[in-house]
Amino acid sequence: MAAGSLRRSLPKVAEALDEGGTLAVAFEQAPDLIDTSDRGLIRAAEAIGEVDGAFRELALVLVQRIELRARLLRAVAYPVFLLVTGVLLSPLPSVFLSGRPYLSALIPALVWFVGLVGLGAALVTVSAMPGVRAVFWKLPWPATLYVRHVRNRFARSLSAALGAGLGATDALGLSAGATTDRHAETEIGRISLGEPLSTSLHRAGLIAPQERIVIVAAERSGRLPGALRELAVRGEESLARGLTTAMWLLNLTATGIAILMAVQSVLEGHRAVTLAVDGAVKELQRELPPGFTLD
Repeated sequence: MAAGSLRRSLPKVAEALDEGGTLAVAFEQAPDLIDTSDRGLIRAAEAIGEVDGAFRELALVLVQRIELRARLLRAVAYPVFLLVTGVLLSPLPSVFLSGRPYLSALIPALVWFVGLVGLGAALVTVSAMPGVRAVFWKLPWPATLYVRHVRNRFARSLSAALGAGLGATDALGLSAGATTDRHAETEIGRISLGEPLSTSLHRAGLIAPQERIVIVAAERSGRLPGALRELAVRGEESLARGLTTAMWLLNLTATGIAILMAVQSVLEGHRAVTLAVDGAVKELQRELPPGFTLD
């Protein structure tokens, strides 16, 4: 009954299950369906027989991700449209003022556009490097958006693991894999269970300073899983607001670039017209009889 990636992936999952693999292992055959961090949650649920609850939790998480991505796509659509429109329309003033061929006038705008796309692609590639992501933990905004994303994954995974009844050591181990961040995994591996978890998590940077009091209160009341889940929910709301701010800044940048290209095109057209008029005046002066001037 499935189609697309489901039709290709589910038979592989079923085959892995038939061979005796667990659900978490079987879904490794379908990374486009459930990613590494989510498989960690399934692994924790299988350990205590709460698989149905784990998939309900995953469904809620996926709905939130879909809503956030749709929000981001709507926000990104405007600057992309603005840049493309700016590239296509910026040569028109130069064309109308100087009679310059459109394709010739379009080349500078295309150079701008290709340069911006190349810069964006380079930034995305560099930001995906583990070494660079480790540096993000020490940088100000907007690098803090990535840190918030890792903290959200960690809090949600640790909440699910502890709520499923796993011990602290096993729960932290599963949560480390859920972060998919080398720096977070290293810091989690250094956590000592001989001190309050709130102290260890704060020292490792896995919770924000203002969140420490929430973990302290939860440890004392025995409601740590619920508190971690609430931190993850609030963190995702904070991340959504931060990404919205970043999108507004991107919109302003795209608007500024489009205006800059338009102004540059007008100046180039005006310069071409000025040069043409000056050339015509000089040519006319050469053709005039001696003693005649254009004054």
